[in-house]
This record gives sequence, C-alpha cells and structure tokens, in this order.
Amino acid sequence: MSIRANVSSLTVSAWTKRAVILAVGAALFLGTTVAGSVAAQASTTNEDTISVSKMSGFPTERELMLQAEGRIGDSATPSRSTGDWELGVGTSTQSPETSSMEQFAWKSNKFENFTVVYDGNSMATFTVGGTSTSYNVGQLDDDSDLYILGKREVGFVVVNNLRIGDRDINEAISPGIFNKDAETIKVSGADLSEGFTLSGSVRFTFLANSFFSPTGSKIDFQVQVRGDEQRELRVGEKATLGSEMNVEGSTYQWQVSDKRLVKPNQPLDESTLVVGPAPKGEYTATLTTTDKNGDTTTKTYDITIVTPSNSKKAS
Repeated sequence: MSIRANVSSLTVSAWTKRAVILAVGAALFLGTTVAGSVAAQASTTNEDTISVSKMSGFPTERELMLQAEGRIGDSATPSRSTGDWELGVGTSTQSPETSSMEQFAWKSNKFENFTVVYDGNSMATFTVGGTSTSYNVGQLDDDSDLYILGKREVGFVVVNNLRIGDRDINEAISPGIFNKDAETIKVSGADLSEGFTLSGSVRFTFLANSFFSPTGSKIDFQVQVRGDEQRELRVGEKATLGSEMNVEGSTYQWQVSDKRLVKPNQPLDESTLVVGPAPKGEYTATLTTTDKNGDTTTKTYDITIVTPSNSKKAS
C-alpha cells in the first residue's frame, strides 16, 4: 500500500509560540526520585535550524526507517534469564529479520550513556554503556524527522542530556507513575540523511529478582527516524494513519472513499485510523482536525493497495 498525505490547511501548534515551560515532576520508587523535564526551543550552532516538540503516544503516520530500542528484557530477572534481548537497531525491532539485537545488563537507577549514529550511507549503530549493535537500514529520506520516546509499565525510565551533533535538545523524557503512555520528543529540521549522531543518557529504575520485576518492553526507550508519508503495504496487512499527537480541546473526523478500507465497527472520530486489510485498489482517507478555536486542518491520504508480487516495501 502506498500512502501519500496532502495537507490542505495548517494550524499553529502550541510549541511554536516558543514559550519556555519548566515542569518538574518527581516520583518515589524504592527510595529513588525520578526527575521531570525542561521544555524549550532547541538551540543551534550551525546553519540548520531544528525545532523540538513534545507529545504523548507513539508516532505512527510516517514511514519508520530507523529504529533503535533499549528495553529491560530479562536483565531485571537474571536468576531466571530467558536470553531475551535488551538492545536492538534496524528498520524495525519487531523482528530479528529487520534488526540486529544484543544483550545488555541494566543496573537499576544507574545512568548509561548512549549514542545512535547513522553514517549517511546505510549503516546505523546503537551503543549503550559500551555495548554496540549495527544494522544496514539503507538511505534515509531527505525530509526525515527524529523521534525519541520512553515508556514504562513497571519501574521508571529517564532519558536526558540529549544532543544531536553539537546542538543541545533542551528536552527530557520521564513518564510519571500514572503515565503508561509513551512520552515522545520530535526533532525536525536536522538533515538526518547526510548522517547524524544522537547522544544522551538513559536510566532504568526497577526492582530486581522480584514478582514485580519488569520484563520485555515494560521499561523501554527508543530512537526512531521516520521519513516521508508514502508507504507500501501488501494486501492483507494494515497501517495506522493520523495525528502524531492528541491535542487538548481538538476533535477529529475521518472520511474514507470506500468502507472496505476500514473495519465495520472502527470509530471515525479519533486521531488515528487503522486502514486495511483491504482489497487491491485505490483509496483515500481524509482527516479533519478542529482545534479549540474552531480552526481546521484537513489532511488527505492517497492509498494504493498492491499485491505481494508488486510490492517493493512494507512498513
């Protein structure tokens, strides 16, 4: 399925007002304090101007081209290790066929330095605390954006001291005790396709060798590069379209050209829409977003569903 989005009108997001907001949150877990984050416009030290925004939830509407993931795996339960992985990098860490994975022994409440390096040609390398893994992800799109996200179900995660090249990203990630959704930082305007180095620090806080110990992705942080909004999906597969963030006070409404594009009972008044599986053909899906002031943004996705033999890429 090839998906192309066309924006017919634009609204101004809150972060473009360049307000500097100081938000400090603390949560007590095993006697440790998890700090909040400072939100600000990113500073630049070269000709590129980057912008930084913060959102909740996972980015979904653009093609995933590079994904680096650090997860708790089974490092909180070494006494009953299953050989699960903790570090991965690739075009998607959902499968060993599209990523390279390594094991890493996380220590509770210890900050680890990390880097994600893309060489400008095809190779991405993810390093945490001296342990590295690499994967050939191919060429990134010229208009790619960078996403840094963290989520937790048990325990806590903090990601801070973020820099892309020689530029500070004046944001941090620290989902609170009642927040089980992902916190995401979006970085736009950096020329990622020419190569980049993202650096920072990450801390997992957890109870080890306990009934309450996290496993798998219950503590997780990721770095994603997402490209343009044109994708392909085979007949029988699905894709998620829609807004990258839920904006307070906004309402959403979807219209589809053919009811076969979505499941019969799927809501059409949410910020995202799952399309497919659907028969081969041409479709459109249009999202109209109305903000609290009554201003609207309309985005139309042109969707082409192809058979597996004609499909070149699946996201």
